[in-house]
Amino acid sequence: MLASQGKNFLNLRGAYIIPDSKLIAVDEGIDKIVEKNQEILDNFLERYEDIKKDMIAEYPVLQNANWPTEEKIRRKFRIHKNVFRVEGVNVNESDPLDLIAAKMTAQMNLAQSYDEMVGEILKEAHQAIIEVCGDLTKRILDTGNKITETTLKKPRKIIERYMNIAEVFDHQEILNEVHRLKAVVDGAGAKELREDWAIAQEFAEAVMGIGSNVGDLSGINQEGQRKRILKRLDDAVVRSEAVNDG
Repeated sequence: MLASQGKNFLNLRGAYIIPDSKLIAVDEGIDKIVEKNQEILDNFLERYEDIKKDMIAEYPVLQNANWPTEEKIRRKFRIHKNVFRVEGVNVNESDPLDLIAAKMTAQMNLAQSYDEMVGEILKEAHQAIIEVCGDLTKRILDTGNKITETTLKKPRKIIERYMNIAEVFDHQEILNEVHRLKAVVDGAGAKELREDWAIAQEFAEAVMGIGSNVGDLSGINQEGQRKRILKRLDDAVVRSEAVNDG
């Protein structure tokens, strides 16, 4: 649930960045998980003695095993949440020069890590949008495969994931394109796309144009490679090539 609503924070286990717009929904979701976990735990502990007896009957060697207490089991499977806002360090007038320098370095490192994380979030989100646009276009214009409601589930899911994660960080131009894609996909009917070639072609061309625009604006292609734009001012020729950015 957290992975679908946010992004892992600096590869820390169990730590996620959650946009303010999703915080209430995530908070309620965690409460439901905690409640369900408690129900399962209580049910297990009610049967704990019987489970031990059954296990010992099947494996007598467990008779003298060091079985965990109920309290230890509860502590082991307890779920708790901590919500905090990450902020940079503050420099005080009374700080010695070496401490100020250390704090400034820490602030720069935090800003760099944050920028890298946001960049990776956006790159993954953009690539997913570009890929799904390419897949839909190819399915209709190249392969002629039938469009079903199941076919349309994937782009809708990817768009929703984008809205949950990248909408907080992304540039307005790309946001506008993804909102336009959502309108196109939500307005599409699988039956119409199968039975009316004109509608299917118009849909495919719209999706293809949006995917191309997102690629141009984000600077990546469908393979996740960075586009390098080279301009020759003398004859106004513009050439684009993909480069692997690692």
